[in-house]
Amino acid sequence: MQIRDTAWNYGFTSILLHWVSAGLIAVLFILGQIAEDMSRGPEKTELMNVHQSLGMLLLIIVLARLVWRLGQGFPKSEQIKTNKLERLARAWHWLLLILIIAIPASGYLAAESGFRDLNFFGLFTLPDLIGTDRDIHAVFEEVHEIFSKLIIPVVLLHVLGALKHHYFDKDGTLKKMVNIGYNA
Repeated sequence: MQIRDTAWNYGFTSILLHWVSAGLIAVLFILGQIAEDMSRGPEKTELMNVHQSLGMLLLIIVLARLVWRLGQGFPKSEQIKTNKLERLARAWHWLLLILIIAIPASGYLAAESGFRDLNFFGLFTLPDLIGTDRDIHAVFEEVHEIFSKLIIPVVLLHVLGALKHHYFDKDGTLKKMVNIGYNA
């Protein structure tokens, strides 16, 4: 099993970070939607604690993923020539990565500018960077909500692009991210 990426393939580390991020994003979105519909009380507080802890975990993982990607670069495209569509896909990947960083970061800043401490799975309290400020809290809460909604079409187009590669282009792009031993 190859740990590092090669010129043509993703290694185990990239694949693991990708799918753990994807799973966390799905769970966080669902938990956020459930919490949004709940009335205040201990159940909502507990759900928000889990949501916030998972959000911080996602932020840690995506920052590790960013460092890994910058160090590894991207494997070469399955397509022979670099074209406008490939450049658009690369820009789309960066937009997705930026959103995956901005959503938990804005959630962290919204939570920590609120009235209670942000706890990481009950293990420790995260640093208070801003202090309590209703106006800042409202801004970061709004940013968090907007970006959380914006990520839906971005992820959808990401998935559709992967399916296009697999079913229409019939190249190995999707296989690179689901098959650890795939050889181009």
